[in-house]
Amino acid sequence: MKYLFIDTCTSHLIVSLIIDGKIVSYFNEKIDKGMSNYILPEIEKQLKDNNLEASSIDAIFVSNGPGSFTGIRVGLTISKVYAWSLNIKVIPISSLEVLASTNTNGNNLAIMDARRGYVYLGGYDNDLNSLITDSYVLYDKDKCFPIPAIILFTIFMCSTSFIFSSFSILFFSPSVIGSRSFLILFIF
Repeated sequence: MKYLFIDTCTSHLIVSLIIDGKIVSYFNEKIDKGMSNYILPEIEKQLKDNNLEASSIDAIFVSNGPGSFTGIRVGLTISKVYAWSLNIKVIPISSLEVLASTNTNGNNLAIMDARRGYVYLGGYDNDLNSLITDSYVLYDKDKCFPIPAIILFTIFMCSTSFIFSSFSILFFSPSVIGSRSFLILFIF
């Protein structure tokens, strides 16, 4: 099976080609403006580099947010046009699930800065089953334990990994209490 993966939900353009469960081609680059100018040439480059025609793709995985409204529209539109023209399926996937998939060592809490004092967060187990539905959450940086830290302590007490994206003001400190490891968040 051959799959195309597209993620345009953040300021990074991610395009990947997966063949028989292995990533054979991967592009991840920060693109601040004009992502739509880069995505089609990158898809074509990956297909050409792997001696494939677009018609050989079996399905397209695309991140459907949360994230940049315009970025989501770019990725979904390109995915749907390719899928329609090739008569294949588009399989939407949460951008938080994509973040969580980068670590398979236990439960994951994926957090992305949503700006204006909010974060997007979602919790997933090792098999990427949703433990916390993707949410848009207010974090109050003036309190000692912002909402993500409260969720950390009440939901993810054991062997949890954390993945952070786009936090320029995030400081974190690992702590161990007994056999349980915690990540204590300090957001200033």
